[in-house]
Amino acid sequence: VPSAANVSGGGFGLIGSNCTSTLAPGASCSITVQFSPAAMGASGGTLSVTTSAGAMSTTLTGLGLQARLQFSPASLTWPLVQAGHSQGSETVTLTNSGNTPAQNMALAFTSVFAVVQQYNTCTATLPAQSSCTFSVAFTPTTASSYHGTASVSTSTGVALNAVDLSGS
Repeated sequence: VPSAANVSGGGFGLIGSNCTSTLAPGASCSITVQFSPAAMGASGGTLSVTTSAGAMSTTLTGLGLQARLQFSPASLTWPLVQAGHSQGSETVTLTNSGNTPAQNMALAFTSVFAVVQQYNTCTATLPAQSSCTFSVAFTPTTASSYHGTASVSTSTGVALNAVDLSGS
């Protein structure tokens, strides 16, 4: 009968047990372990159980899944553009170097910068180890300098950078 159960290793935790102080011959009980990874990749741990008959252990393994999104290039600059007119678009590549798809993905732009939909291959899902491209347009409303960003949000990953945008 387990008198103590311990879990070690990154991301592993003991959730509970239905084991009682006595266990009949041939009977069983359950110990529940949870894996909540803090990082992408493989993790290992150990479940150790101490009983009146001695100690035993088993190896725990888990794989942390994460989409890792990165833009290239990291910045775009447009030359002088007349107010109210659009300057030719610039292409950006978004790469998922993670080990799981980026889900519910959405691009966002600030200031007077916007995606050119006809040149946007990015959808709501970007598979692991793949890329998509989109074009950014700059349409100033007045004669001024503008700064903004292109960014991405996703429910299953992390964006490693944003694109710095500037034009005048």
